[in-house]
Order: sequence, then C-alpha cells, then structure tokens
Amino acid sequence: MKRFKPFVICALVLYALSCVSCSMFGLSYAYSFRNESGAEFAGLTCDAYEFIRQHSTDEFALMYQAINRAGMEEYYHDSIYTFFIIKDAVWDKFLTDYHYSSINEVPVKTLRTYLMRSIIKGKYLSSDIDGPIFVTTLDETVTMRLYKTIVAPTSSQNLNSLRAGWTNANGKINQVGCTTSNLECTNGVIHVMSARFTFLS
Repeated sequence: MKRFKPFVICALVLYALSCVSCSMFGLSYAYSFRNESGAEFAGLTCDAYEFIRQHSTDEFALMYQAINRAGMEEYYHDSIYTFFIIKDAVWDKFLTDYHYSSINEVPVKTLRTYLMRSIIKGKYLSSDIDGPIFVTTLDETVTMRLYKTIVAPTSSQNLNSLRAGWTNANGKINQVGCTTSNLECTNGVIHVMSARFTFLS
C-alpha cells in the first residue's frame, strides 16, 4: 500500500490546482454546460453592485467607476437581472482605442448606453440555456444572443461555455465568451466577459 502514497499525494495536489484554476475570488463556477454545479459555489450573499464595489480595488475598479459615472447604481441593486461585466484589462483597451485617459473622460451617455445594453431582464444561468436564445437588453433597441459551446469534457473550458453578443440588423453577431459564469447574486446573476460587446459590421 505504501507504494501508492506518492500517487495519492499527486492526485490530491492536481485536484487542488484544478479547483484553484476554476475559481474567481474563491468562488467556483456555478455550472458547466452539463449543469454540473461547482463544489465550492454556494452563491453570493450580496447584490451585483456590492459585488463589484467589493472588488473595486482590483479587477473591477473601472467597472465600478463606469457604473457610478453613468448614474446606474440602482440598476445593479435592482432585481432580477442578468449582468454582463468586464474587468479592468478590457476597459483599459477601450480607453486606449478611443483615446481616453480615464473613465471620467468618457461621455456619460456612452457609458450608460453600453451598460444598458449589457443587462437583460430575468436570470439566465448557463444551465437554463439549451440552444441559442435571443433576449432584449435594457436598451430595447438592442437584442442579445445567448448560447453555449460544447467542448471536450476534459477541457477547463467546459465551465466557460456561455457566450453572448449583440445582434446586428443584418443578422451578424459578434460573440463574446465568459471567463467566469453564473455568479448568483441576490438580484440575479453575473457573467464576466472576456471582451466588451460590440456590433459586427
């Protein structure tokens, strides 16, 4: 039996590493595309605004600034919504692309429009989506398409399968993948996107 102990230790180490790689702020992803729940995930005990505020000194500093500059705090307190949020690295790219030095230089209307188009009414977990669905955003002129990609079960991406994008009048969609899905807050659910939403011409 003793000869198997190194293998047992290796297995435990690999398991621990896999748990770390599939978490954000200590939370496991809630669901894979097979509706498998994360062992450590029990849901957030705060609303979306509070979650972003709590992490406004690290990954979501610019998201927090954008919400406040746009005067949209109430939306992130309201229920029940699905929120698509982006991290500082994505905001930084936006600021660079449009030659802004900070969020405070971005017109309030621009921020508000983007944020309104990044929230949909209702709670959409990846486990709720069997096929592509189209949902109107809070900006009722814009529709979002949600769907899941099916990947090899051995890939860590099976926990990141949710994708979303704005639909163009010509039917084209610029899909964005989630880096973290299904963070259930008290007023809905949060999905963290790998890039910002744009229209595809």
